[in-house]
Amino acid sequence: MLRLSRWFLLPAIFMAAAPVVSSADYIAASWVSDRDQQLYILHSEDAQTFTGDYAVYDPPGDDVVRDPSLMFDQATGYWWVAYTAGHWSVQTDYIGLARSRDAVTWEHVTQIDTSSVANGDPRSWAPEWVRDDEGWHLIVGLSSDGSATLQMFEMHPTNDDYTTWSQPDHLTGLQSNVVDGMVTLIDGVYNLWYTDRTSVPWNNVRATSTNLTGPYTLDVDHQGNWYGVGASIEGPYVVQIEGDHWRMFFDQPGPGTKLIEGVSTGLYIDSYDNMQTWGPAAQMLSPAKRHLSIINTDITPTYLIGDLNGDGYVGLDDLELVLGNWNQTVVPVDSSADPSGDGFVGLDDLDIVLGNWDAGRPPGIPVPEPACAGLFAFGFCVALRRRSCVRL
Repeated sequence: MLRLSRWFLLPAIFMAAAPVVSSADYIAASWVSDRDQQLYILHSEDAQTFTGDYAVYDPPGDDVVRDPSLMFDQATGYWWVAYTAGHWSVQTDYIGLARSRDAVTWEHVTQIDTSSVANGDPRSWAPEWVRDDEGWHLIVGLSSDGSATLQMFEMHPTNDDYTTWSQPDHLTGLQSNVVDGMVTLIDGVYNLWYTDRTSVPWNNVRATSTNLTGPYTLDVDHQGNWYGVGASIEGPYVVQIEGDHWRMFFDQPGPGTKLIEGVSTGLYIDSYDNMQTWGPAAQMLSPAKRHLSIINTDITPTYLIGDLNGDGYVGLDDLELVLGNWNQTVVPVDSSADPSGDGFVGLDDLDIVLGNWDAGRPPGIPVPEPACAGLFAFGFCVALRRRSCVRL
């Protein structure tokens, strides 16, 4: 049996591992009704029929969960949900924020202060995540006189723990009494989908801008009841299915939000030309949930790639799992040392760990500054010296 020093693996630190994503699946956050205001996490294989009929998070105190927006942040290794923390009739000058390692067990993080805008008779509604080159942002609906003059604002975290936030920054170019704004960033254009409540029935419309905070220009071809529903609707959320195929989910409020058990209030429409034209509305099949926020895990990675021990960080411990099982045949579903899932611990698994090195946050340690290749190599060499050889 040939014994080689682990130093032969050093050049591998410069290999770029292709991201590994899960098989096609959809994960969504939602809630039920005025009688059940908790966080529900749903799963689907086709973005039409969803499962998940139990609540995973009940916020502290008198807060509720409405309009939850879900995202996964590779840098922290956490799922995050921002949500409306008060009933529509309750004064609130903050947005709720919770996080989870596995999207099952959730913990409260903070109340995002909106009081610089939402004061007097405040409402803080319908946060939605969007990511661009500057990082993660929330689009929130705020008002100081109940819900009559809701306007949309941008906020973003100012520390790595998401516990401090910027002051609200007004999205310009929009009319008053608008809410439920979510953004898709495509080819440098911010596509803002939102609910226009200035007249009845309420409509979901689109506006565009080359800047996240505007000014936005209303897209005259995407407003009104162009989806064929004919009644007030709200809460648009668009998700890319594949290629030019996009699906928009939305709610039909009022008595329709309390349908029979097992039937959703959610509707959806499809576009097959990159959101230029849309088909007729269809019924979402799900336990009765509202205001869907959905992630296509086939397009957006939703776990920390290379984090083999599940501590939210890709580092020496993960590397040791691979090297400690080097050149072994394993059962893929039972082996954390085999991230490639091919049943053999080898270079493919090493590439995955090294290609995502330093992602996440070291347990109990502040987020490090980005490491240069030399420091990376030094840390890698230290790990290798802890063991004398690999077997080939």
